[in-house]
Amino acid sequence: SGHSQTIFVAATLCTLFWPRYWWAFFSFAGVIAYSRVIVTAHFMSDVIMGSFIGIVSVLLIKRFWFVDIDRIPYRPSSYRKGSSK
Repeated sequence: SGHSQTIFVAATLCTLFWPRYWWAFFSFAGVIAYSRVIVTAHFMSDVIMGSFIGIVSVLLIKRFWFVDIDRIPYRPSSYRKGSSK
């Protein structure tokens, strides 16, 4: 499902920037993805595969394009590695 893939890409990206709220991002994504099954727009297998592709694609891009999230200047310093908070 394209909807599932898109919302899980967004949830994964938001988790990379704000890891403290991962549960909220993925809860919201899960509700959106499950709604596709409830309205009979997709089978559960479509939603699961779309979610998997969305998460894995973000993680692969992060890994192989060497995106260093900790060096992005507008990220709050309290979320950076080695922060005293």
